[in-house]
Amino acid sequence: MEKPKFAKGKSEEDIAAWSRDIEEEVEMADEMTRKIQKHIKAMDREQQKEQAVEEHKRRLEFEREILEQEAEFQKLRDQEKAA
Repeated sequence: MEKPKFAKGKSEEDIAAWSRDIEEEVEMADEMTRKIQKHIKAMDREQQKEQAVEEHKRRLEFEREILEQEAEFQKLRDQEKAA
């Protein structure tokens, strides 16, 4: 990329300054990419936690329903024995 600049008569200092500017831009882009990746990972972790909570709620509800059914079944058995 620098050879065409020399061919256009640019000085070595101009080309060095241009290179530094490009390197700074690349560093800034890399930093932004790291920040975005960090935020995406945090969002993924939060979503996983929310899914785990929802799964736990579903399991608790299922267990509650099972216990209610068992209690109802036991009540019916007790009534049959008493009759």
